[in-house]
Amino acid sequence: MSKKITIGSAILLVLLAILITFNVTYLAINNKYSDQLKQIMAGYDDYAKLTGIQSIIKENYIGEIDEEQAANALLSGYLQGIGDPYARYFTAEQYEEFLAEQNATKVGIGIVAQSDSENQAILVAKIMPDSPAERAGLRAGDRIIAVADKNVAAVGYSAATALLRGEEGTSVSVSVIRDDSRKMDFTLTRAAVTLISVSHSRLPGAEGTGDIGYLYISGFDSQTPAQFALAMSELQASGITRYIFDLRGNPGGEFNSVVSVIDSLLPEGPLVRTYDKNGKETVTSSDEKHMDLSCCVLVDGDTA
Repeated sequence: MSKKITIGSAILLVLLAILITFNVTYLAINNKYSDQLKQIMAGYDDYAKLTGIQSIIKENYIGEIDEEQAANALLSGYLQGIGDPYARYFTAEQYEEFLAEQNATKVGIGIVAQSDSENQAILVAKIMPDSPAERAGLRAGDRIIAVADKNVAAVGYSAATALLRGEEGTSVSVSVIRDDSRKMDFTLTRAAVTLISVSHSRLPGAEGTGDIGYLYISGFDSQTPAQFALAMSELQASGITRYIFDLRGNPGGEFNSVVSVIDSLLPEGPLVRTYDKNGKETVTSSDEKHMDLSCCVLVDGDTA
């Protein structure tokens, strides 16, 4: 015997089915996006803190506020706070300067600088040929203790080296200490300088073993592979088969530049494996072309 249901019961069942479907869908969406919602709400809380601090400062601070400088410091501080030592925030001007350095050209005094933390100074590791530093009489080994009347110990290495840069044709004063502890003052006119990231020479080996090729690589920019290839070509043409690659104080640089230099030395095989946030692996490999040589690599605590 068949049973009939009323229209009201049918409507009630349909509504119940819709309600169950809605609840299931809501729970699924809520579980999926709850983390995102929490992050968004946390962001609102941080924004509220920031606006609160701004209100207190504007009500009580007696000095002038440079809003652009404060905003840049906020963004820079956020990147510092994530704990990644390689993450940096650039203003538009700083980014242009960074690109110029990666292209091996910049306006400055023409030195390869290294941090001398022991003496709280800028160590002049190398003088670029035909540069303002060379014309003024600076020497490799000089320790710059002041730039534009600001002590390196007071403003820090990064800020002090930034003061060495500026517009072409402008002047900057530096105070240096030579090996004999004599203090000397110089005034240099900034100029566009092509950076030399690879320098080389011949070192005498033990008796009967022949000379050794020495290459100092100060950093990796777009011109480093070509400069490295030229240096190796000149040394190999003279019959040198043993080499010292000096990377002490090398802060790193362009990834592709590093890979290109390594690729020219090593035989076919994987060079670098990188992993993104999701664990996806990317392998950068070397081709079969390589150099048959013996070598050693010098590094220190400042080598990237």
